[in-house]
Amino acid sequence: MLKSEFQRAALPPMASGRPSSVLPNGVDDELLAAVRAEAAAEAVAAGTAAGSSAPPPAAPVLLYTSSYDRGLEQMLRHGWPRILAAVPAATLHLYAEIAVYL
Repeated sequence: MLKSEFQRAALPPMASGRPSSVLPNGVDDELLAAVRAEAAAEAVAAGTAAGSSAPPPAAPVLLYTSSYDRGLEQMLRHGWPRILAAVPAATLHLYAEIAVYL
């Protein structure tokens, strides 16, 4: 999930082709429900619904694509432990534009 189309366009090549959604600041419950429904429909269309013989999905990856001074410390302190508790296989990848700091 990304906060803007700009961030989606800046994703590294390893993330291309992976499902992504743009969510603005905060959580829009209706949008989140729509994203979940779309992901479920895509899984069914791809034959990855429960009970299929498709391989399991790759481990979830959280991409932090904002400037490090825009909430990373708070996310690491408060959000990441909760994410890991719920999804132990999750990994965190940090990306930021170095030009911002030069």
